[in-house]
Amino acid sequence: MLRALYERTIAPELIVGTSVGAVNGAYIASRPPTPETALSLCQIWQSVRTRQVFPWSPLTATMALLGRRDHLVPNKGLAALLDAFQEFKRHG
Repeated sequence: MLRALYERTIAPELIVGTSVGAVNGAYIASRPPTPETALSLCQIWQSVRTRQVFPWSPLTATMALLGRRDHLVPNKGLAALLDAFQEFKRHG
C-alpha cells in the first residue's frame, strides 16, 4: 500500500502507529517518500527472523515468572534492529 501511494507521489502528512506500526512509521518518516523506501522496509521485514527480534529463552522466562527478572523476553534483539536501520539521531 505504501509503495502504491509513493508511486503516485502521495506522501503522508502525519504518521501514527503503535507497536510495530510505530517502528515502521519511524522508518518511513526518516526517509524520502519514494517507492524505494517502501521496498527497503519490506525487504528488512522479509529478512528478519522472529528469534532475532525476540530472543526468547526458557531460563529468562522462568526467572521472570519467579520475579527475578522484569521481562519475559529481553529487548536487545529489537534494540539492535532499530539501531541498525534508524536514521534519526538522539539529542540530549
